Amino acid sequence: MLVKKSIITSLLAISVTSLPVLAQAGDLDVSNNTDEYSTTYILNPIGKVCSSTALGDDGITKPRQQNHIISEGKLNLACFADKTNCVAEVYMTNDCSGDKVATVTFDTSTGVKSISMSSNKYVISGSGFKLQMDYRK
Repeated sequence: MLVKKSIITSLLAISVTSLPVLAQAGDLDVSNNTDEYSTTYILNPIGKVCSSTALGDDGITKPRQQNHIISEGKLNLACFADKTNCVAEVYMTNDCSGDKVATVTFDTSTGVKSISMSSNKYVISGSGFKLQMDYRK
């Protein structure tokens, strides 16, 4: 009985300490190396929601702003409809107006899944929980 209790206690301890690692997401770190603001439309089943509307100032990356952090909680809120395939259309304005420059697909547990460019003026790159916006050279 003591051995069985020890094994169960050990397995429970391992599962509890492993849980945060398995479910761990992260803050999104955005660096904007352009002279424009950037925002995104988050696509979900009920329609598009602009990041500046959904997240306020946290949903807007200012020109030349480095390490703009969007918290894990706000990222989960923005991607509530599909946390494994959160699709965001990127605009180089402070209100999601103008032409779409890229589409970023994101998983709130692992980070950037793909980036599809729609503009020849910019390059958006990233992996994990880091995104960077630059002018195309």
